Amino acid sequence: RPHHTTSLSLLLLLALLAPVCPAKFDDPAMITYALGRGLYVALTNRANTTPLFNTRGPGFKITSTQFEPLPEGIEPETQQVLAAVGSALALTLGPAKYDSIVFAGFGEPTLRLGSLLEVCQGLKAGVAKDIPLRLSTNGLGNVLHGRDLIPELAASGIMGVTVALNTACPQQYSELMRPETAGGSLDAVCEFVRSCVSCGKLEVECTVVEHPEVDVSAVQVLAKSLGATCRMRTYHPAEQSAL
Repeated sequence: RPHHTTSLSLLLLLALLAPVCPAKFDDPAMITYALGRGLYVALTNRANTTPLFNTRGPGFKITSTQFEPLPEGIEPETQQVLAAVGSALALTLGPAKYDSIVFAGFGEPTLRLGSLLEVCQGLKAGVAKDIPLRLSTNGLGNVLHGRDLIPELAASGIMGVTVALNTACPQQYSELMRPETAGGSLDAVCEFVRSCVSCGKLEVECTVVEHPEVDVSAVQVLAKSLGATCRMRTYHPAEQSAL
């Protein structure tokens, strides 16, 4: 009986410990995915605004890749991300296939600023030293962390930043993006873009989704006034697919 009791206790202990064991990202596709000539990297599913995927409309899907959000509640560690990028490059034609590595995914990369900077530094020191690094962001990183992140982003090896501007109207920004970060506003995003541009080391573009209620022309004018280019993204109101 003592042996039986000990065995039962051991099983219970293992059951309690199992859920907290770190997840293994054996499939690089869980962290990386390809779109065109870009290799995209997902660091998190968490977002402090409407996720940028969702701003594309209820019918938006990515069909040209095996992209799936990261497993619920799981975020890869720095070494796992570096290994995943290395595997993705090894499984293709090599670094020459990609003209950029983009930090995007379902969530907001700057929510994991430490990991983002570490991964960038590791990539530039290793397998991706000749591939430009880009960041796709909602532009609220400065108010989120309470400081100007741009010098740190540029120093880590990031060469380009894509910022979701999405509207030129402050009230509409709040309605569309629903910022959760204190101080999150269109003005904060614009200031982030200005800081990126004034850095002088980053290629900066803003994006706007062609939402039927958004004045796209006004967004283009705003982006130009900030010193950035502007790229339009399609809106998908129904069950459609897009790259």
